[in-house]
Amino acid sequence: MIKTIRLLSRKGLLAVALFTCLMACKGEDGAVGPAGPAGPQGTQGVAGSTANLVISAWTKVASTAWVANQNSSYFLVSLDEKTITQANLDKALVMAYYRNTGRDNVVFSLPTANQELALGFFMQVRESKGTMNFDLTYAKPRLEPIDFDLEFRWVIVPPATGGRLKNTDWANYSLVKQELGLID
Repeated sequence: MIKTIRLLSRKGLLAVALFTCLMACKGEDGAVGPAGPAGPQGTQGVAGSTANLVISAWTKVASTAWVANQNSSYFLVSLDEKTITQANLDKALVMAYYRNTGRDNVVFSLPTANQELALGFFMQVRESKGTMNFDLTYAKPRLEPIDFDLEFRWVIVPPATGGRLKNTDWANYSLVKQELGLID
């Protein structure tokens, strides 16, 4: 009986050694086969970092739409906007931009001011209705109404989105346009 166990042990040892040798052998890789047929085109998804942003279209505000105060130094225009919510007022970053009609390549961020005037924006929600408001304040009262048409655009960045965007200079419209892939 002891001889049989020894014989089995030698045979078992020999089997393990043979199996190990076979597994350690590796041949050369074969030639790459032809490519298979292309699959069907998938649907376009939304851009990852910009999916939750609210980006308005350019909105033209005619010079006749501005409402003046009594001494014509302050003008206001209010636009109904359903994307303005209390949550946006409380937590989101909102940037607004303007350009003069006919000068599409020159865009400024708001608020802005010089020695003659200040142009700004604010949002509000009243009775569950959101508005985007733009205001223009002159250093001196004006005898004539506003004599230019402006276009405005705004971007609302919810707090959960902001961390996924690069360090964007939101005041520089050219960089914002490039970062978000905006088309004017």
